[in-house]
Amino acid sequence: MMVKSPIFTIRVDKRVYDYFRSEGLGYQTRMNSVLAAFVADHERPSKNRR
Repeated sequence: MMVKSPIFTIRVDKRVYDYFRSEGLGYQTRMNSVLAAFVADHERPSKNRR
């Protein structure tokens, strides 16, 4: 089952937007992947996480 992502507005630098847009369709998915990788690399281990 696919989890729905929240819809919201985010501001990014024009050069960041232009870079991802220049790669074609799916740019929002690629931006999400980059952000998810950043979070995975920087999140702290949780005592409650399984």
